[in-house]
Amino acid sequence: MLDKALTSIKLKLVFFPFLWSSLSIILLYCVIRWILDIHLNIWPLKDTFWDGIIALILSSAIVFAYMRPKIKLLRFKLFEEKSSNVFYFMMILSLFPIVVTSQAYLSKVSYDTIEVSHVEEVRRYPKQTYFQITTFPV
Repeated sequence: MLDKALTSIKLKLVFFPFLWSSLSIILLYCVIRWILDIHLNIWPLKDTFWDGIIALILSSAIVFAYMRPKIKLLRFKLFEEKSSNVFYFMMILSLFPIVVTSQAYLSKVSYDTIEVSHVEEVRRYPKQTYFQITTFPV
C-alpha cells in the first residue's frame, strides 16, 4: 500500500525539483544553442555533437550534480545501498530523449524554406539550410 504522506514528501523533494530543473535546462540549452550556433554562428558544431554528445553530458550533469542529494532519499528496501543507481539511470533516460528532441526541433524550425529557381542560387544564401528548387536541369 502507498503511504500518502511519504509519497507527497517524495514528490515535493524529488519529482518537482527534477521536473523544474529538466525544463529549465532544456530551455537554457535551446536558447544557448540558438544564439551560439543558429543566430550568430559563433560556435558551429555538427548536429550530432549538439544533439547527442552535449545533450547526454547535460542530462548526466543535471542528474549527478543537482539531483544527487535528492535521489539519496529514494531507496528500495530490497536493494538498500545501490538502489539509487536505478534512479540515476531512469532520470538520465527520461531527460536525454527530451533534450535530443528539443534540439532536433530547434534545428528544423530555425531556418526558413527559401524558394530558388535554380540550384546555382543556393550559393547566395550561405547561412540557410532548407531550399525549395522550382527548376531542375537534368
